[in-house]
Amino acid sequence: MYDSDQALEFPGNPQLQLYFNHFVKYHKRGRWNRRMTYADGCPQVNRRDTGRPVPLHPELAVSQTRAHLDGELWLSMRPGRMVDHSVIDYDCKMACGHVREGRDVRPVCCPDVSWFLELKRLMDAFPGRLICISSATLGVHLWERIPLSTTSRMCDLIARRVKVTGVKAEVYPDPSKPFRRPFGRDYRTITPHGLLTDWRDQLAYYLDDDRQIPGFPTVVRAFVEVVDEEVARAKKVITTFDRDGRPGRIDFVTIAERLTIVEGWLRAGCPDWKSSREESVEEPWEEEATRGQPQKYELPGFSCCAALGATDHAPHLRSGEWAKGLEYLAVHGLQEPDSVGMVLHEMATYLHWVELFDLPVGEREWRIIALLKTFVQTKHNGMVDRLASGKEHLVMGQVERAVRAAGKNRYPGCLELFALIRQRRERGQYRHIIDLAPLIEGEGEALREHTPGFSYSVVLSRDNYPAPDAVEASLLEIARTSKMRRRGGEFPFVRFARRLLNVLWASKGHARICRHDLLTLTDSGDSHQLVDYREHLVRASILEPFRGSYRAGSAASLYRMTEATRRAYEASYEAQSRPRAG
Repeated sequence: MYDSDQALEFPGNPQLQLYFNHFVKYHKRGRWNRRMTYADGCPQVNRRDTGRPVPLHPELAVSQTRAHLDGELWLSMRPGRMVDHSVIDYDCKMACGHVREGRDVRPVCCPDVSWFLELKRLMDAFPGRLICISSATLGVHLWERIPLSTTSRMCDLIARRVKVTGVKAEVYPDPSKPFRRPFGRDYRTITPHGLLTDWRDQLAYYLDDDRQIPGFPTVVRAFVEVVDEEVARAKKVITTFDRDGRPGRIDFVTIAERLTIVEGWLRAGCPDWKSSREESVEEPWEEEATRGQPQKYELPGFSCCAALGATDHAPHLRSGEWAKGLEYLAVHGLQEPDSVGMVLHEMATYLHWVELFDLPVGEREWRIIALLKTFVQTKHNGMVDRLASGKEHLVMGQVERAVRAAGKNRYPGCLELFALIRQRRERGQYRHIIDLAPLIEGEGEALREHTPGFSYSVVLSRDNYPAPDAVEASLLEIARTSKMRRRGGEFPFVRFARRLLNVLWASKGHARICRHDLLTLTDSGDSHQLVDYREHLVRASILEPFRGSYRAGSAASLYRMTEATRRAYEASYEAQSRPRAG
């Protein structure tokens, strides 16, 4: 439409006028498209008698805009010659089933990690854009307000940049295609503080020049929340269809598996896909379940056990204390924020494959679900924000997903270890038999040897804070006598040793760290150099000697400070904590 058209009035509704001015008024008044349901296409609106396009005259534009924002239809329009915005449309359409809602057939979708990785590439290539979920198909619209530009020039410029990322996505406004107007039915905008669903709030956020853009982990969590809501909604519907639209059941199992993997990937810091790791075990275990489950999910090439950044956390229930750590948690409850997903998965695994393995599969699954729901409700210790905000149903859904995913473990190494643990339990080879069920229900008594304040996370950070003076002098002496070279004015060996010792000190003097993660503490990433560094630290009595046999793929290597090193760190900590006089 054009300025020469008659003025349109929205009495008492300035927000609707604002929306109309930004997204409808200056688009072409000729051909336009309309979609009524998910099951239908988005056809062009033509006259029945002549078959020619119906022009979107001002009065019709007003009524269709109202209907679009009320969720009665989706309005699609072609752009004018000039535009002031750019949109990247990244489709999902990974339907696991459909539900009947009136005359509509609504999809139930769930993206996987591969899809999120491509979204991450788009967000990295186009920072600062608004992230919106376009509909129940969970497609993404990345919006950006731009200075007034020619439509064709803008489209070509952004399309070339998208092509460089290798991600298949469309760019709008496109002179040759219509594009759905934003903020209509099932449209959501992701913000750092949550999801916006009302079109008025989304419009205000779009026009706010001082808005904050959410980080990628926040975006992933928003998608998980939306999928949880869609699944809860689908379970209340009578008529359902499979992923191909035929009458049948929705594939809730696939949804649960995908969400479990996505949540583990999210806890790991959203890393890129990696090759499977070789990890070594340096000393034998003497307690039950000391190896636990190998640090992999069912998808090859991905492990959620490693902290990959300065603030990421990783499960530390593998360091020879898997069952003892779970026992402590069963008694004392959650100890850290954002840990409920990992704890539920670990407990479900232990209960399914070890403690309750004698029960029939169906009975076992429901028994574990009941136990873990009791655990979350009674021992969350305020560590689950969703319980405090009235979203208990989302946490309960997470419990069911964790239980079903744990039961689908088919990794041979895991099953062999679980069988070995069950055999040792039956033969009475453990000094202390650990049963979580009575502890969760408050009927059992745990082993009394636990250290207060048990922590099941280890932070791998490149913390360059200097070691205590005596340890720092030993490190410098090693570097000089070994004739190491300086890099950036400092010995790389000294930097590595500081980072490793700071990690161990934060983990009470010992931690299991696999080789791949240990390399992140070096500057070069050279595995041969890493071996030399470790030997120097052992010979200087800074770390204890490694014991045990090499067993790849079972658990990470155990690194432990010597008693002298630990005392040096304790003395330094006490000196820094002591109040200063004056």
